[in-house]
Amino acid sequence: SSTQVNVFVSFDALPYFQLDGVTLKINDRPVGNHLYTERELKSMNRGAVQRLFTGNLPVGEHELVAIVSGVGPEGRDYKRAVSIELEGTTCVNSPPSV
Repeated sequence: SSTQVNVFVSFDALPYFQLDGVTLKINDRPVGNHLYTERELKSMNRGAVQRLFTGNLPVGEHELVAIVSGVGPEGRDYKRAVSIELEGTTCVNSPPSV
């Protein structure tokens, strides 16, 4: 038995942060990675939502980690990771926000 998981990315941190890419890990295993083109970033800045991952997970507890990279204030490289615990079909924590 398994549960389908969908992970979507949206972005609304302008002018404080310029998104470069997102890496997604489930149970410490990389399952998704995306580097954004200028066209995609323009769409994201206008409110677009991108599907980063769709897959099946066995029933039980799982940890999802999203690592976001980009350029922050004053042109400095920025990288931050957020995590959420999943169990079966429900979120244990609220969806992460970076």
